Amino acid sequence: MALLLKRRHSLPTLALALDRPAERASSSRGQAVFTLQVGDDTVAQIKVATAELNLPANLRELSGYQYHDPAYTIPPAVIDQIKAQLPAMLPPGAPLWLLFETSAGFLPLVPWEKLLQPQLGVPLLRIPNFLINPLADPSALDVAICASSPVTEPAIPLEELLLRITTELLNSVQRRVRVDVFADIRAYDSLRSRVEQAGLGAQVRVHNPRESRPRRPLRSRSPAPPSSVGGAWLEWIGGALEGRSVDLAYFVAHGCLASDDGLLLLAESPTRNEDREIFVGAQQIDSFLTAVGAWSVGFSAPPHNYSGSGLRLLAEQLAHARPGPLLLHDFAEDSSCGGLGAAFRFLFNRTGIAPATPAISLYCHPDYVRPEVSDSYGIEPAAGQLGQLTLAQNEACRKLLQSKDATPGWLAKSQRVLEKSAAELERTEPFEDTPSATRAGSERALSFVADVLSRFATSPPSEPSDQPHDEEHAP
Repeated sequence: MALLLKRRHSLPTLALALDRPAERASSSRGQAVFTLQVGDDTVAQIKVATAELNLPANLRELSGYQYHDPAYTIPPAVIDQIKAQLPAMLPPGAPLWLLFETSAGFLPLVPWEKLLQPQLGVPLLRIPNFLINPLADPSALDVAICASSPVTEPAIPLEELLLRITTELLNSVQRRVRVDVFADIRAYDSLRSRVEQAGLGAQVRVHNPRESRPRRPLRSRSPAPPSSVGGAWLEWIGGALEGRSVDLAYFVAHGCLASDDGLLLLAESPTRNEDREIFVGAQQIDSFLTAVGAWSVGFSAPPHNYSGSGLRLLAEQLAHARPGPLLLHDFAEDSSCGGLGAAFRFLFNRTGIAPATPAISLYCHPDYVRPEVSDSYGIEPAAGQLGQLTLAQNEACRKLLQSKDATPGWLAKSQRVLEKSAAELERTEPFEDTPSATRAGSERALSFVADVLSRFATSPPSEPSDQPHDEEHAP
């Protein structure tokens, strides 16, 4: 899908790939290939030995780096060659899009924004894996933040970091913002006090972990035991929202790289943080985002993060699992949250000005770039499928979805499910001029489901009957 987005919108792109000998297919040893393109037209191609970039040989070696990344380097000659081509490729202020070829291996786990952005001096964005840009409410932003500092890892100053994030949200986003914060019990009293002292209590609610009720853990295909897949945390958040949907789900936690999965490290539960940590992966977060109706997701890596590679892999896996913006922020590069604020303004104010910072990795649809840049790309809003195969087909339902205070949680969740289904449909058969019978049938089914849900959501509530039910017709 990333290739199709690049082609459809003639995006100025830096494509990254690995050229490896056949006998070393599982290793990074070989050459890294940097290809500058505009749409399908290649502008320049640069090859460099992976040893010169100091790339680890494989994921196993990469997972051995804890609390710091490998000492990645990019030869100055490579930077100079890329930089020389940019004036002819990029309209003023436009971003350079990063695309990872199918042969990229673990290159998405490399902090390219940190390595390239200060040298090139242009914004960098990552091309997402879906053509659809989810329907979002332009007038309000509801945010749920989950933050945890397990005692088994270096302590995260949760109170300070959460205050910076929430303050940046409230100062940057030009719409009604409401924030629900869910953090470790050890941070609760201090965090609540600091939020009140900062005068944020009317917009930021810090939830009491003591009020969380243990529920049956979320199901997972992971070999880890049920208690290790984040059920207590995600169930607490879902229950505390009491049927409300959120626009943005945000996580502040250490990352972990385990085997070929990216994971979050959280305390054992919201109320217990003593001797072990639990792991939350892309599958669990994906299910949670759908359940709360979120159309965007973000992460902040704390200082002394256990694994930057783990968080970047988690972000990459989520970007391949669902449509919608995804941002990854690094406090080590942006302690003041200035870069994070630029990302918030870009996404939620639709300024069109992509953040030019090494601290942000951002997957987003080309629709987010500013209108004059969009025109130069030939971009058209990706709204066709949203209007045909989701709840947006019904004008009244569309208004409900774009009026946050009137949007039931179940309706937002249904829209996210339909968007994912429509996006997957486009991903499986994107190149067919004439839809196959299977695709046509799937489109009819999605449209039918969307129509039924839309009519149910917009129909007036039925009046209670004064007459007793006829038992003969009772189900």
